[in-house]
Amino acid sequence: MNTFAEKFFCQAVLEPGYQFLKGYVVPQCTDINLFREHVNTYPSTDIPEVFGLNMNADLVFRLDNAAKVFSTILDTQPKGGGGGKGASREDVASELAKDLLSKLPATFKAEEIKTYLAKAGLFKPINISLRQELDVLTEIMGKVRGTLGNLQLAIDGTIVMSDDLAAALDALANAKVLIRQRGGS
Repeated sequence: MNTFAEKFFCQAVLEPGYQFLKGYVVPQCTDINLFREHVNTYPSTDIPEVFGLNMNADLVFRLDNAAKVFSTILDTQPKGGGGGKGASREDVASELAKDLLSKLPATFKAEEIKTYLAKAGLFKPINISLRQELDVLTEIMGKVRGTLGNLQLAIDGTIVMSDDLAAALDALANAKVLIRQRGGS
């Protein structure tokens, strides 16, 4: 497989009939107008192979663009009440938060888990992995529990609606997954 530079910057480009790819022939003329006419015969949308990429790159690009378009549409929708008889988005998000909170399992009891793991072999690889996963899951559930609780308080006006809580409200109202990096807020 040739690199991009080897394919486009070589002596063969100057030889008659050279093709970068099928359908991408280098024109053999010196008149700029003829050259432009020839270039205008190329497809309006280049295939990924022109840039040394495979078809998966095109698929990823199109999926990413579609996701951005839908996200922009959702983000630009009116966020205020419409005056209709339906529940406001804040009411919907508050009910959803209440429902999700009721479905969250109770916080793991660390002492019970440590006792069980000590009996089962504290330093067995599977138990070390289990301990690490439980730590991560406990942290995530605590974050979810805190965010949903604070979101209900912010909707009720008890605390100030922060940017993170507003993002959580939008995610719940739009049925989107809100992804936060570990260690961040």
